[in-house]
Amino acid sequence: MAGVETITPTPGKYQVKVTLGELEREITVTVLAGTLQFKSATPEISFGTVAISSREQFLKPQDDVKLTVEDTRSEGTNWKLTAQLDAPLATADGEELINSLFVRSQEDGNTILIPLNSVANEIFSNTSSSDGVTEIDLNTADASELVLNVRPGTARANKEYSTTIHWTLEDTP
Repeated sequence: MAGVETITPTPGKYQVKVTLGELEREITVTVLAGTLQFKSATPEISFGTVAISSREQFLKPQDDVKLTVEDTRSEGTNWKLTAQLDAPLATADGEELINSLFVRSQEDGNTILIPLNSVANEIFSNTSSSDGVTEIDLNTADASELVLNVRPGTARANKEYSTTIHWTLEDTP
């Protein structure tokens, strides 16, 4: 084979000459650009029905919150996941729970609370520079977990609160 050395990870078409005995053919090899994309994400997150308390509560979702990211780019590069709320958690009639959703993690024995609000905040960073599938599990207390912080006097009884979380993949260092 001749021309194989000219094939690079850069997307494009490359000419390669294949020889088998006296048979010789020139073929075109096409290298496609890979993608960085969500393969799956938990579609709905519920914290259930909880009794109102006179103490601050940190509630975990009823079901696991997981996002699966697929990186098929030829050269793995760093990427990060950010989360941003459409609007604060609110009832249908506009009562809001401001600054109530967080990603909680532990770092050097300290609890870190990353707020989910109208600003895109980084909640995961992939620095392995490898392609493939990465599962981000937001249910583990020793890594990162999604929590709802309900402070006394903020939530109303018999009300359902909702919002939309925008998950964004960023191909940046």
